[in-house]
Amino acid sequence: MSKVDYYDTDYDYLSAFALNTIDEKYPLLTFENYKYNMPERHIYDMSNEDLISYMNSLDMRDKKVATVGSSGDQLLNAIYYGAKDITLIDGNPYARAYIEYKIAMIKNMDLDEFSSYFDYDETFMFNYKTYRRISHDLSKPVQIFWDKLILEQGTDFDIRVATDFQIHATLIAQTARFHNSVFYLNNHLYKMLQDKLINGDYNINYITCDYNDFPKLLDGKYDVIMLSNIFDYCDDSNFVSTLKRLYKNNLNTGGKMQYHYDFHMKSGDKLLDYFNKKKYRKLIEKIPHTHNHKMYAWILNKPEAQVDDLEEDNVK
Repeated sequence: MSKVDYYDTDYDYLSAFALNTIDEKYPLLTFENYKYNMPERHIYDMSNEDLISYMNSLDMRDKKVATVGSSGDQLLNAIYYGAKDITLIDGNPYARAYIEYKIAMIKNMDLDEFSSYFDYDETFMFNYKTYRRISHDLSKPVQIFWDKLILEQGTDFDIRVATDFQIHATLIAQTARFHNSVFYLNNHLYKMLQDKLINGDYNINYITCDYNDFPKLLDGKYDVIMLSNIFDYCDDSNFVSTLKRLYKNNLNTGGKMQYHYDFHMKSGDKLLDYFNKKKYRKLIEKIPHTHNHKMYAWILNKPEAQVDDLEEDNVK
């Protein structure tokens, strides 16, 4: 599969699709035509995982990390805990645009102001007053995307105006619990993250692709890989096949892979049916959620001394 550059400014695919200049099937959300554009591409404004419960255990300081997560909270945790090289790999092409926007907000706002943008009685995250304060901290391709959505729609009645409400409802999947990461808990921890973001002592790479292509498109090996709960949305056998390739080809020895997060769908225990349970049990950590000790984040360790039959099924 060839890698698609969704942020190619000559093509400008993402803003054209969101603004419905490609077809009229799902226009940008309006009060008159209450439809959602691209529902399969909605992003989460905040992670709905209890990231506080397990992020610190992944040992990301000075490490190379690959993570999913269109909310950007997994990526922000990687930066907070000291990762230097982070790849955000996700199937949602809008993830980069939103994550850069969120990072720019954190750089330019204190915690109280930042958190006020996640009060859903009235959303104003994507209005021009907010945007003009943070746009200088966006990369050029992402700035062009948001310029088209927020600044360039005009105000004449014959031009479709993309309001803050419409943009939010078009791109954002749903609200999520705000205090899911340690740096949202108080001003001191938030300032620590803010300082790290401003100092910029890290590198972020963005990849958009289907889960099955993760092993092929990730650049080499990583110390930490985070997959959130994408197992819930994948065919079991395909997920496991790709998981094994990631483990063999993309995870460093001594590394950790967060391979599942329990919600109320599939359990991480189910994955053990596909492996040598006796061998894998020794390598798996189950970290309970803070508020529900019957649900877990599942971590698969890769030992320094490789166990012979972990990479079964002749994975290539």
